[in-house]
Amino acid sequence: MKLIGIMSLRKDRDAVRELLRDRGVSIYSEVDIVGHSTESIARYGWFSTPHEHPEYGALAFAIVPDDDAQAVYDAIAARQADDHTDHPIRAFLVPVETMV
Repeated sequence: MKLIGIMSLRKDRDAVRELLRDRGVSIYSEVDIVGHSTESIARYGWFSTPHEHPEYGALAFAIVPDDDAQAVYDAIAARQADDHTDHPIRAFLVPVETMV
């Protein structure tokens, strides 16, 4: 089994949901995130208020069989090839040894 994490801008949340649904992943979690770079930290500081950040993101994650995780990951990689923005949808895979 794998933990797949998908990071995106909030505007791409529906696309992420569609990617998951189209590949049979029907149970997943989402959280709002605020990303930082060295430039944003220098400009806003670590403890800035939410309205100071220009972009908010989302993190979706699921623990699924290896094949399902790889299918989602491959779809995101293919999408990245056509995405020439500064903030494409990104994904990572982490092995899950056991789960209760």
